[in-house]
Amino acid sequence: MNAYGQNCKQLPPATAKEHLDEIRRNVASSKAEIAKLGADATKEADVKQEVDALTKHLAECEKLCGLMDTTIDKDNVENAKMCAHCSGLETKLKAAEMEHQALLKKLGIELPATSGKRDEHQHGKGASTGTKKK
Repeated sequence: MNAYGQNCKQLPPATAKEHLDEIRRNVASSKAEIAKLGADATKEADVKQEVDALTKHLAECEKLCGLMDTTIDKDNVENAKMCAHCSGLETKLKAAEMEHQALLKKLGIELPATSGKRDEHQHGKGASTGTKKK
């Protein structure tokens, strides 16, 4: 949203609101997942430290979302202010991601690696429906 706001003359209010709502939904989802860890997981000092840092970053993201919301009205978006808040939000989201990765490591959770590409055998040209019999 930051790049979009900087590269267009006027960010449409509906688009800005839609993106902001999605960011808020993702932050809320992250907070809900952290809450699922429960008290037992946060008894270990190093895990608690990561959870606290992640929670702090997410709270700061929520605050920035609130500030971004004030830049949007039904007819206009204050692009300069929106982009300033977006820049801060990007920084906080990156920090939250780093804390998330550190937390996963401390909890011994490994996520599968993603290449960002779709599997050609499932989605691309020449998709295979099974193995060939000879």
